Amino acid sequence: MKYHHYRNINEDVQHFYGLFRNSMLNCAEMALKWPTTAKRIAMKLFKLEQSVIAKGCQVYTLNKADFNVLNHGDLWVNNVMYQYNSEGVPIEAMLVDFAISYFGSPAIDLSFLLFTSSADDVTEEQFDLLLQSYHQGLLGTLNKLGYSKKLPTLLDIQEDMLRKGFIGVMYATFLLPLRVIEDTASADLGNLLGSNEEAVQFRGSLYQNPRYQRRMEYLLNYFDRKGYLD
Repeated sequence: MKYHHYRNINEDVQHFYGLFRNSMLNCAEMALKWPTTAKRIAMKLFKLEQSVIAKGCQVYTLNKADFNVLNHGDLWVNNVMYQYNSEGVPIEAMLVDFAISYFGSPAIDLSFLLFTSSADDVTEEQFDLLLQSYHQGLLGTLNKLGYSKKLPTLLDIQEDMLRKGFIGVMYATFLLPLRVIEDTASADLGNLLGSNEEAVQFRGSLYQNPRYQRRMEYLLNYFDRKGYLD
């Protein structure tokens, strides 16, 4: 378990600093063009480009006094495998690729999944319903395991999301464009991190996707109401 205490976003490991900062800047540049984010929210994103790593490190700082879980660490739609029935309805789900699991706040996986992989029509009210469903499942599992400490309340989970939800902003600006991309031929890490013409053009096509705008514009307003952008 000790290996899962190493923070996934860390001041000492700078490989992905450019990735998160590029993603925040590209999102900010597009937000300038969107009706509901053109002024105040876009300016917040430009400001966050300078502090995104520090804020991410804060989320991954373990507080032993809090309720903590073993997070998958990379919980978006590409790391969930489904089993379907004969009518094409999913009946089972399995998580795959536990390479960067992390012991810490449950809000890390929850924010990651909700804000990168929920369907485009999932709204704020449904986020709350999904958290309620998660909490019910969590209590059921803890009781089966004979968990002896104080059980987390739904309010505890909601408050944890408020404190740690910024991590969802980081991963949404990075992964949401990849989730909605239609042409994946140029979707490699080099083009996400690079500064050459091909990389710049690729990132431009990612962030100008109308599907990305529809979802991200909604999420940015949600993030702003929650205080994640401050």
